[in-house]
Amino acid sequence: MVTEKSIEEKLFCLRRKHWAMGIFASQAMIMILMLGSYGTSSWVKQSSDGSKWTGGLLRVTDGPKEWEEVEYIDMYASCDQLQTECKVFKQLRSAGAAFCFFDVIAYILTIIWMIHVTFAILQQPFLEKIPALVWPSAGLGFHILAEIIWSGVTGASFNKSCKIDSEDLCALTGPALVLTVTCLYIVTFAAYIVFHIKGKVVEED
Repeated sequence: MVTEKSIEEKLFCLRRKHWAMGIFASQAMIMILMLGSYGTSSWVKQSSDGSKWTGGLLRVTDGPKEWEEVEYIDMYASCDQLQTECKVFKQLRSAGAAFCFFDVIAYILTIIWMIHVTFAILQQPFLEKIPALVWPSAGLGFHILAEIIWSGVTGASFNKSCKIDSEDLCALTGPALVLTVTCLYIVTFAAYIVFHIKGKVVEED
């Protein structure tokens, strides 16, 4: 029979309660950064055909007056009239929609994981029939999938040429936040694996 150790017992040099609170704080930071990446107006920038513009996840946020706050789907539909490259807006439209779909799933799974840690601190059961590591592993997986799809479809990068006006599609704050979330998620997940596995006790019936 497998039981859970007391939250007050020590795990290495710290009590398990402190481990759980640290994991909880990291989860909160992950969620804040994820929300920040969704809301930032600076995901990409490009200078082409004499037009310099900046875009968010789903729309142009700065550039020629007639482009501002126009969604990529509308930019793609009317880009012939604007005399600009159509392909980039089609890619950003598809990539943005895919990113939102998969990363929102990751966000929901992270909330469930956060609730699981909260119940662990309170030493109360929560969805015991589902393995605890399912939530963070699935959340991280969906987040990385969203990141790979967006990067692969758009081809945006952090090239040195992006420091000046460039015809390349340059990645800005949004993708940087996404990468930060990935790194923090991996570290937090690793800490949670230690917390979870070392917190189990096998008792003989």
